[in-house]
Amino acid sequence: MFWDLSVAWDPKRAASLAELALRFGFTGIAHNVILTGQQVLSLRSHQCPIIPHTLPSSPGKSGPLWSSVAADLGIEGPSSEGPLLQLRRITLVASDVAQVAAAAQSSQLRPGYHIVAVRPTSHEAFVFACEKGVCDIISIQLDDKVPFQMRRKDILSFLSRGGFFELELAPAIRDAGRRRALLANAEQLLHATRGRNVLLSSAALEPLEMRSPHDMANFAAVLGLRGALGRQSVSEVPFRALQRGALRHGCTQVICEPGRGPSNGEGVGDVDMEDAL
Repeated sequence: MFWDLSVAWDPKRAASLAELALRFGFTGIAHNVILTGQQVLSLRSHQCPIIPHTLPSSPGKSGPLWSSVAADLGIEGPSSEGPLLQLRRITLVASDVAQVAAAAQSSQLRPGYHIVAVRPTSHEAFVFACEKGVCDIISIQLDDKVPFQMRRKDILSFLSRGGFFELELAPAIRDAGRRRALLANAEQLLHATRGRNVLLSSAALEPLEMRSPHDMANFAAVLGLRGALGRQSVSEVPFRALQRGALRHGCTQVICEPGRGPSNGEGVGDVDMEDAL
């Protein structure tokens, strides 16, 4: 099963993006709403604008197994109906500790978001997000100069709490300069994580920026996620990020990765710190 956990929410393009994702063979996509500045601090008054697009049914994506995946992830209502799981994601652009801490309020939003991501833009925001941030994903803008040092100990702190880091594809498509910056910065992140708990998303603003799961896995290999890690970055890893979001929402049902047996007792997103070090 393949996932794209960041597709920009635009009511005018949502239908075409969802239809293209279905054609490419994705299991689900996450429509992404980005909040900045005062919007982050006023999160309690925020209303989720995402309305899933209705897609025609598909014989290959129906039945008990498909319904079980949605139920295990705590996905209900229109998001779980049809042949494509359409999820809700919120990304908070945070420049200070207060904005990172605001992510804790996201679980109180109605309707709630399935995924909460934080994009730190300062050193203090990055350190706090790694050590204490209430989020599923840390998404760093790697296609430009990173305004803080990505220290290994901070990155490993977030991994030890079961968090995930995100790489985005679309910026590399838009501009050659941004592509060079992404390649250089991704190398630093992957060196610290050893490729563990790193997912790749399209971050597509329009259909032309969306790619098939296999194209994304190939690009992951270019970034440094070679072999099985490239494929896992668009399949197993985003699925585990969704598991983390389900647990954050209070879903206590045992969730198994599709195609694998029950958990051996390890927590969702657990990292072998001995290997990482």
